[in-house]
Parts: sequence; structure tokens; C-alpha cells
Amino acid sequence: MDQNKIWKSFGIKIDKQNPRALAVNTVLAGKYLVGPVLGEGGFGITYAGYDLNMEARIAIKEYFPVELVTRDTTRRSAGDSDAASGGAVSGGSVPGASASGGGQSAASVSSSGGGSDRVISLSGEKSKTYQQGLKKYVDEARNVSQFADIPGIVSVKDFFYENNTAYIV
Repeated sequence: MDQNKIWKSFGIKIDKQNPRALAVNTVLAGKYLVGPVLGEGGFGITYAGYDLNMEARIAIKEYFPVELVTRDTTRRSAGDSDAASGGAVSGGSVPGASASGGGQSAASVSSSGGGSDRVISLSGEKSKTYQQGLKKYVDEARNVSQFADIPGIVSVKDFFYENNTAYIV
């Protein structure tokens, strides 16, 4: 499947890659294709998305508070073949693990895969603040999911952890 045809069929242009964002055509949770950034706020990035199983357009919201985190793109930058081909590029760290780079530590959320695109929380108080915010983000996803099919309220179809952060679909 030519993933770029999906975006073209929806009239979505793929412009220059946002350095903070996941690479276009990254696959999350084995079934969600990440498209271009739709918007950024203080605590997250919203992407156009496509559910590969349901063959449906979606939006993917990533917890990414710009003042508290950075993204490990070392493998993507080094020409990771999975990233270049649009394959799954999920981060890989265990709770409490350290990331390379001075003054940074991996967020305390498990994920699968190997290395690129994972979110790295900054050390010290910022790491603590990140963890508290992540918990609130999870709580928000759970709360909003209870209001499915109510006009005017966006429904939550899925929620998962990957890349040392959390996503709402």
C-alpha cells in the first residue's frame, strides 16, 4: 500500500516535517498510520491519522508538553530504514531507564520497539511535572471516553502508551 496515496486521497498535503513531531507514515499500536500535524498546543501534538484495520480517517493526539520533553530521533535522523519506509518506529525503554544525553531521562512508561521517536522527559522537577501531566492526560482520556456518541463531544476510540508517552485516538 502506498501510504502517501492515503493522504492525497483525503486532500492532505505532506509538507516539511515538523522536527518535534512523529515522522509521517509512522505506525502506532500496529494499526494507526500517522499523518501530518494538524495542530500543536502547550501539552500535545494532534496528527491526521488513518486506522489501517478499519480503513477510516482518525485524529491522533500525542501527549507532548514542549517545555518538559524532547524527542529522541537519533535512529530516524541516521536513516532508519523503518522510518524512511513508513514502517513502525516506536520507542523502546523500560520504566526508570536513562536515556543518553546529559540531563535527560526516559519517561516512566513502557513501550515496545527500538529507539526512535520516543519522548524523553527532561530531568529533575520537569520529569516529575511530566509524570503528573501524563497521569492527568490518561485520566482525561478515560473521562472523555465515557461520553461517546454525544453530539458536540469528540469521542475517544482508543488510548495507548507508546514511545514513552500516551496517545488518544
